[in-house]
Amino acid sequence: MDTTSALYISRLELLTKDLPFMSESDYPWEVIYLGENEEDIKHKLLLDTEQSQKVEIADFLRNAVKEEDWYEEEELTAARKYQELLKILQEEIQNATAYRRGEIEIDIFIIGQLPNKEWLALKTKSIET
Repeated sequence: MDTTSALYISRLELLTKDLPFMSESDYPWEVIYLGENEEDIKHKLLLDTEQSQKVEIADFLRNAVKEEDWYEEEELTAARKYQELLKILQEEIQNATAYRRGEIEIDIFIIGQLPNKEWLALKTKSIET
């Protein structure tokens, strides 16, 4: 892992620290370094893209980035962190793609390529009954 990857990972870990993905249960985000070889990514994540639902990043995070008039400070802070995360994923990370795998207890992966051509993932879980 070079300096660029280490900086992005550190930046994303700081941004997602104490930022749960809200569903019927709140789960934390995990940042995973995947290396340079795109072919190894699926194996490292145990992700079968054929068995997973691909979701556009903006659609996936649309509810998380909303700021409602009735939000309290904690909810506003979370929405603004998600806005920053979305901006990074859209503007700085190439080929950022979200995948959902499973039913009820759904594994979520956001995979993208850094400017140095190395790959990383953000992983969390969603509960949907």
